[in-house]
Amino acid sequence: MKYLGIILDQIFKFQEHIRYAAERCTKLIHNLSRSARMTWGLKNEAVFTLYKSAILPLLMYGAPIWSKAKKYEHRRQKYVRVQRLINLKMAWAYRTMSNEAPCILTGTTPSF
Repeated sequence: MKYLGIILDQIFKFQEHIRYAAERCTKLIHNLSRSARMTWGLKNEAVFTLYKSAILPLLMYGAPIWSKAKKYEHRRQKYVRVQRLINLKMAWAYRTMSNEAPCILTGTTPSF
């Protein structure tokens, strides 16, 4: 059941909500990546602004309610993948980098 934008299940694991939010943000990042290529397109400042204004609010919507669900590693990893993907786009880095290196290059903190 979806209530106020948060997908609730019967035992409040929020697994479906986390999957849905990560999937939605991943699609948004892939659409954004068409206009932010390595050699042309949006600069990393513009991508950072889009991250702060579009992607981060989508990921963190209703976080006080479902934040206890992040204690499980497999759920947290879905959000880490999304953050890594956008950090790679902002840093113009290759996907062979670790999770923390693009965070350092872009000046963001690993928030998940």
